Amino acid sequence: MSGPQDREPVGATHGRRETVRRTVSCRPAAWPGSVRRDKGEPGEACLAPTKTVLGALALLAVSLIAQAAPESTGALYVTAGEVHTGASQVFRPGAVSVVDGKIVAVGRPDDVAVPPGARRIDAGTNASIVPGLVAAQTEHVSKGDDDPNTVAPDVRAIDGYDFAAPETKLLAAGITTVFISPGSNRVVSGRGAVVKTAGASRESRTLRADAGLVAGIGESVSRPPSVIDPPVEPDATNAPLTPWRRQFPVTRAGSLMLLRQFLDGGKAADVTQRSTEMRIGADSAGDIEAALAFQKERGVRVVLVGCRDANALAEAIAKSALPVVLRWPFASGRVSAGWDAEHEKSLLAARRNPAFLDGAGVAFALAASDESALPDLLFVAASAARLGLDPDKALASVTSQAASVLGVGDRVGTIAAGRDADLVVLSGRPADLRTFALTTIVDGDVVWERKATGGTVVVRAAQIHLGDGRVVAPGEVAFEDGKIVDVGATVGVPPGARFIDLGEGSVMPGLIDAFSRAGLAGLGGRPTGDLSTAVTAAKGLSAKDDSFALLAAHGVTSALVAPGGGGRVGGRASVVRTAGGDMTKRVLLDDAGLVVRLRGERDIAAAVKEFEDALKRVKEYRESLEKYDKQLKEYEAWKKARDEEEAKKKAAAAAAAAAAAAKPKEEPKKDEAKQEEPPKKEEPPKKDPPKPGDAKDEKPPEKPPEKPPEKPVEKKEEKAPEEKEEPKKPKTDEALAGWFPVLDRKVPVFIQARTVEEIRAALALVEGEWKLRVVLVGADDARHVAAAIERAKAGVVASPVAMTEERGRPVNLLRELAMSGLPAAIGSDSWLGGAELPDVLAYAVARGLSPAAAVRLASGDAAKLLGIDARTGTIAPGRDADLVLLTGEPFGRASQIRAVFVGGEEVSLDGR
Repeated sequence: MSGPQDREPVGATHGRRETVRRTVSCRPAAWPGSVRRDKGEPGEACLAPTKTVLGALALLAVSLIAQAAPESTGALYVTAGEVHTGASQVFRPGAVSVVDGKIVAVGRPDDVAVPPGARRIDAGTNASIVPGLVAAQTEHVSKGDDDPNTVAPDVRAIDGYDFAAPETKLLAAGITTVFISPGSNRVVSGRGAVVKTAGASRESRTLRADAGLVAGIGESVSRPPSVIDPPVEPDATNAPLTPWRRQFPVTRAGSLMLLRQFLDGGKAADVTQRSTEMRIGADSAGDIEAALAFQKERGVRVVLVGCRDANALAEAIAKSALPVVLRWPFASGRVSAGWDAEHEKSLLAARRNPAFLDGAGVAFALAASDESALPDLLFVAASAARLGLDPDKALASVTSQAASVLGVGDRVGTIAAGRDADLVVLSGRPADLRTFALTTIVDGDVVWERKATGGTVVVRAAQIHLGDGRVVAPGEVAFEDGKIVDVGATVGVPPGARFIDLGEGSVMPGLIDAFSRAGLAGLGGRPTGDLSTAVTAAKGLSAKDDSFALLAAHGVTSALVAPGGGGRVGGRASVVRTAGGDMTKRVLLDDAGLVVRLRGERDIAAAVKEFEDALKRVKEYRESLEKYDKQLKEYEAWKKARDEEEAKKKAAAAAAAAAAAAKPKEEPKKDEAKQEEPPKKEEPPKKDPPKPGDAKDEKPPEKPPEKPPEKPVEKKEEKAPEEKEEPKKPKTDEALAGWFPVLDRKVPVFIQARTVEEIRAALALVEGEWKLRVVLVGADDARHVAAAIERAKAGVVASPVAMTEERGRPVNLLRELAMSGLPAAIGSDSWLGGAELPDVLAYAVARGLSPAAAVRLASGDAAKLLGIDARTGTIAPGRDADLVLLTGEPFGRASQIRAVFVGGEEVSLDGR
């Protein structure tokens, strides 16, 4: 069938695997989680046909077909890491050639010729090709529910199948052939059929229009609906309308009785004559036993369907030699347990039915639990393999064996010359629970291809270098939305993911140039003068600078950009990505530290004093700002208190004025004023005149004591509140302010120091008054003072020199540094030289540095040293997807960069 809605253009590749082509051998590809074996060990048998016999026949067949149809456009050539024929034969690697809808040859790529003009699909070394899946039991289209009778032999599933309806869900699941049932809840539901899910016409898609009689016994058919049999001519007297007529059966015995009556009635001569089969649905042990007895009694061809309790009767089923369509007991991805404990136990036990039946020698096909689980048929087979069934037989149960049970094994279910070219390209091994279909082919036509719509990218490789010294081999890494989401021997793979299959290649974190001049071409790469610390380097970088694209193309995904270079203090460095849009989006660390140069100074003490004098000026400036801040706070507190006091006084005065204005004046009433008389003046009592002789007894009146004069009350003069002046802010100096993070130890000082004397002078800044964080840049002699560097907890950025000689002995500087245990990285100290860092590291690897240590030095250790390890430097969930994909081992002689991702976006490898 053509034209599914999610089918991609023929030339689309992002829905398929991308692969690095390599020389193939008989040895199987390394699979995630597998154990590698040396050649000749068990498990490495090459199942390919010999070149002298089968290979020659295949070439001859292709030649003859090409001569017969030289202009044919129906040719196809598909290769993958494995080809599973469906008949327990595996080719590693494998290829399938197709001409005019038929398989011409299958085998190893060296043995299978490419048909002329064939479209080629290279699925990748970890992909696999299997036959189109065969669903041996479905009811997803045609059902017999329209006929209410419990025996409805005339219902044909093929008549109700809509050949025009797209089977997109089934094709996306790799299902190319299905048995369609007319129903399953009647003693006789009708006639089934076998059809393809895609094809050019109704005729080409119909494999069996009549695929046997569908019947059932037991509980599934014990509740048929009641029916009404209306008379042809209603007559209230002779043919009255009756109530609903109850149908049988309600028991297993009733079901078998109806089946016997049906067969005895002669309506199923093809069944009684064994020219077609009867599919009997039986789940419980009792139902299975009854079905076996019925088959023995009647001698008809029977296919058992369902068989939930087959594990208890495996030997009996094997003795009967009846094929089985085994229904998986659970729907995928959800819990459906009820309250019946015994029923739940039987379902759990049924998971091992495939292994039991296979052990007993029963031919069976696996089917999904119900219609909703039909697209999970491949998962069902993988689940059976997980629970003890041989993986090859699990695949056969949904391909070749299923086709044989359905009677169409001569057409589909197996990848073999002459069979229909119904193929499925899978994302991994068929028995892997995570595997899903990538491409579905019916009759040689690509009818469905999975789109990479989920945004997830999965990279598979022989080695995944995590950046911390560890290696996962083989391994996978998945990332989406610019972030790594999973890494390990195997990862979760959502459908729609884009695959990149590196085969024997490797993945490592993006490299970090820990001391670079990249992006400074616009500034000439030259210093802007001493104390040029007003702004960070990121403010002056151009995203279009040629150096960034060049670095990214060579695997350097991040760089510390160090401005300056001629003065004592170069400026403030920044860490940026080498790709990913404008600079505002690419800055990982705006203020990464201060760049200072001591290297090459003749007078080291004077150089250190000059730097310390600068530190003193910074300290004085900071103290002046701190003093100003303190005074400003005091002034603001005083001003606030004064303003509050004045506000209170103003409020009190306003309240008093308002109260006075609101109080009324009292005036005497006129009537009361007239009636009032002034109070009478009281006269003193009259005294008798003194008698003679009384004078001597009289005493002169005593004068009242004189009161001391009252002192005038002195009014206290209110003092005016003390006035304060607002402090004057010191003159702003952004250049000096740029040093503050250094004094606070928030960022390090990158001190360029090469010799032992220069290194010791730099370390004095850690141990002395200033106690700075120091990173030594270009410290070639660091190995001679490693103990002092370790005590100072300083870091080292190695110069881009791998080897040196010391007393006539070659010394691998990078190996010495990597083994020292010091926080370390490597920097180019160059505008464009970062692109050469992989070559320098490769040279160090060739002279004794391990590849894992080289990766760690230039990624994980560098990120930790620069303070960006929470974002990048290692391959771990949550980190930015900064990755380098290689065709071989990191820094190997023949290893090349396959792709580079910065923040999850693939960059151009041409350096533009």
